Parts: sequence; C-alpha cells; structure tokens
Amino acid sequence: MTDAVAGNGAAKGTLAQNGANAGGDVALTGSSASITAQFSLTATTANSVSGAIVIDYASGTTCTFSTTGTYTNNGTNSAVLSGTYTAVTNCTGDTGSYTLNQQCNDTVTSADRRVFTFPIKC
Repeated sequence: MTDAVAGNGAAKGTLAQNGANAGGDVALTGSSASITAQFSLTATTANSVSGAIVIDYASGTTCTFSTTGTYTNNGTNSAVLSGTYTAVTNCTGDTGSYTLNQQCNDTVTSADRRVFTFPIKC
C-alpha cells in the first residue's frame, strides 16, 4: 500500500463475498501508522470494483474514502485486487493505492456464491 499520510507499507486482510459484494477488515501497517480499514466493494462482470473504505481512528476521527480498482483472476489459486482511494469525509487530501494478493481459502455456504468469480474459486 501507499498512503499520502501513513506512507508505504504492508496490507493484510480477510474479505468475505456474497454475490457481487465483498467486504471485511484490512490491516494496514504503514511507515508512520498502523490502522484497520473496513472495505465494502462491489464487483462487475468485467472485474472492476468500486466501493467504500472506512477507518475509525483511536482519536475518535472517522474517515471515509471512495475506492475503485480491478480484480485480476489468473485462473489459478491466486488473484490480485488493486485500486486507489480518495478521502470523502474527514482526512481531507488523503489518497493512496493498494494491491492485495489473494491467498485462497474457500468456505462455500450456498450455490449462489461466486457468480462473478470474485474472488476466484479455490
């Protein structure tokens, strides 16, 4: 990840999917801060994603961001979610980008899952 405020760093998280929607926690460890962000994404059949990111800081500030990106499925047990984000409320001027490499753990609970192959089937 690269963030205008937190700097460069690592991101690791768990996203769950229902149909074309996915979301979950992503822990971001930057050069000047460590935070947990809540991701909420919608995927299209063309593998583009859009959605929101919310961060609740310990100081009491809550920042929301809009995000867009792509999901690249190479047909094996790995894939890449990458995108950019821009602050919408609070955190004015904060922008950044992220790349998450999928490590697949499939827990299919219904037949309607993975309609848009986001994330890839394990």
